[in-house]
Amino acid sequence: TDIHNQSLAVEKEILPKFEELEQAKNSINIQGRALTEEEIQFTREVDLLGLSLNYWQENHLEVPQNPPKENNRSTVKFSAKDILLIQKEFNDSIIAIRARMEGIKVPSSGL
Repeated sequence: TDIHNQSLAVEKEILPKFEELEQAKNSINIQGRALTEEEIQFTREVDLLGLSLNYWQENHLEVPQNPPKENNRSTVKFSAKDILLIQKEFNDSIIAIRARMEGIKVPSSGL
């Protein structure tokens, strides 16, 4: 659906930025000195963002075009309305992850 495709587009958009944040975090962590409070906060934020992104990627609902007759993962049947509500929630989640990512500033020492 459009909502599902929008969610995937947001994910594709933010993955390169997340990679940049991860690289900056790794650069900070290997400096061999005590980290500043700003650096500690930054690495924490990137770690939490990574957990949120991983959770989203592992749990967002894929909607098959032709659902299989048997699904070993779940016996729950969702109506089209249920699926739409779930997709909206996951879309809201990936948009919230993007907003959090945009709020993370790399410390000047991490550049």
